[in-house]
Amino acid sequence: MCICHRLTTFFAVVVAVLAVVGSASADYMPFNGSEVAPNIAEIRVGNDGVRIGLEIFVADAKWFEDLIPDSWFKEGATARANQDERLDKFAETGLTVRRKDGTALPVSLETIETRMRVDRTNALSGQRDPVTGRTFPKPPDDPRVLYVELFYDFQGDRPDVIEFAPPSDTGGLPLATIGMMVFDREVPVINFRYLSGPARLTLNWSDPWYSRFDNPNLTRHHKSGTTTYLYVEPREVRHETLIRVRDLDPWLGLGLETGEVLDSEVQDVIKAQAVEFLTGRNPLRIDGKAVQSEAQQVEILRINTKALEIVGSGTSVSGDAAFVGVILSFPVVEIPDRVQVTWDMFDEQTVKISATAIDPAGPFLTGASADDPEFDWKNHLRSYKNPHIAAVPTGGMGKLRIPILTVALALAALCAAVLAIRGKGLGRKVAAVAVVAGLAGSALTTQVAVFDAPHPFAQPPDAATAGSVFAALLDNVNIANLEVTAQARAREMGHVATKASVSEVVAELDRALAIRIPSGGLARVTSISDPALTELGPVRGGYGFQALAEWEAEASAGHWGHNHRRLVRYRALVEVVEQEGNWKLDGITVIEARAPDA
Repeated sequence: MCICHRLTTFFAVVVAVLAVVGSASADYMPFNGSEVAPNIAEIRVGNDGVRIGLEIFVADAKWFEDLIPDSWFKEGATARANQDERLDKFAETGLTVRRKDGTALPVSLETIETRMRVDRTNALSGQRDPVTGRTFPKPPDDPRVLYVELFYDFQGDRPDVIEFAPPSDTGGLPLATIGMMVFDREVPVINFRYLSGPARLTLNWSDPWYSRFDNPNLTRHHKSGTTTYLYVEPREVRHETLIRVRDLDPWLGLGLETGEVLDSEVQDVIKAQAVEFLTGRNPLRIDGKAVQSEAQQVEILRINTKALEIVGSGTSVSGDAAFVGVILSFPVVEIPDRVQVTWDMFDEQTVKISATAIDPAGPFLTGASADDPEFDWKNHLRSYKNPHIAAVPTGGMGKLRIPILTVALALAALCAAVLAIRGKGLGRKVAAVAVVAGLAGSALTTQVAVFDAPHPFAQPPDAATAGSVFAALLDNVNIANLEVTAQARAREMGHVATKASVSEVVAELDRALAIRIPSGGLARVTSISDPALTELGPVRGGYGFQALAEWEAEASAGHWGHNHRRLVRYRALVEVVEQEGNWKLDGITVIEARAPDA
């Protein structure tokens, strides 16, 4: 009786249990489809052997029959070999792990249970690629899997080379489609890839970072132990360095051992030493002038299956997989013409580094070596304009324009007219001339000595005008937020908010409008869309309007070569008033900030 038929009853029984098992989610973008392959293997090399967590697709269970216990069969189990014999066979013909000489490592079955597939899909899964016309891979529609944990024992003899292979037919073609992730002692060796045939891994027992597959296509997203980035932005130049803790060890003398786990206290020590050390290294010049950083930020990061992530407070991390990320900030008034960095951290292991310069036009790859230690950025932004706050004039709305001289001459002409009517002879003629002169003068002086007085009956601007005013103020807020320091941002906000309320407005914007990214820094708004005002009404004690405002902001921020993007939808109560001929914010209270689809 075939394995598919014998397992039908079993899976029918457990489907109710499987239906209540939750699934995890991931946001890694599948480019090759291996993340959503029918079968998934997470392979972890340890000091004593190889552990594999394997999700087996229901329809592929027949290729892994040797792992399934006798007790799971209602019939036909008596004809099977015993478990030890089946595992010996699986070690040779199933999912195999072999030494360099072809000897298969013995395997033991540590866990076997039914589960629901871990959800590794994203928004692209199953969608049509508009460029190629192909459909992005998606997981099988049936989410049921058989989960097993296998241990392949080194038996006290650690190999320098091991080879993984899927179950295959006599022609060497894989019988099951397997997507795999491989770790060597907590360090990812590759991102998700297909195990489509024998894959040979050379192990570096002194430092797992340097373990490599022979196949150059089997690699991870982050290859270098030291990378540096030069960000050139409208108000700031940043020099950011990512260096593996193990590679920084020779410079700091930390004395780390292979496999050492770094707790929070050790991480704090490393961060303090790293930021002090790197602040004084790799000198930077802006337009030919040597400068010192005015602010520093340091984090411990670790490499995982998706990218580099910041290690949370109180979390331990493997020293083999840990990085130090240091950000050095150099405020500038405007984008400079040239920025140069001289890298001075070379040793026998590190003879060259990769570098990336990133400006508003995009990234430019470069590098440095012991023979050529300098890399630089030159300003080729021909059409770029540095952003500056622009006043939002009221255009005289809400004011009565009173030309004082015109009024005085008109009154004088009126008085002369009275005298002309009552006078006689020469006096009457003189008065008549005065009337003409006064009227002519009043007509010619309407733009002279004009006094603006509050209009007692002025109405708030219409919805379209108010919306345009608020959108312009939002643009100014975003330009003010380009400033690096809190003091500079508050100074620039003085051009956007009224004198009486600027501190309160700044505090509310810092509290509610600040879009933070995983590194703890602030994202900068790149575009505002769909600004709309409702419940428009007048303000008390002045001319202006209050309203319920809604808008959508797209923001981005780059750190350590990774660009974070956020889309946030805001709702806020706003007050906008006229001050010194310009529209300014007199108050804002953000009542909602969320992702548009939340």
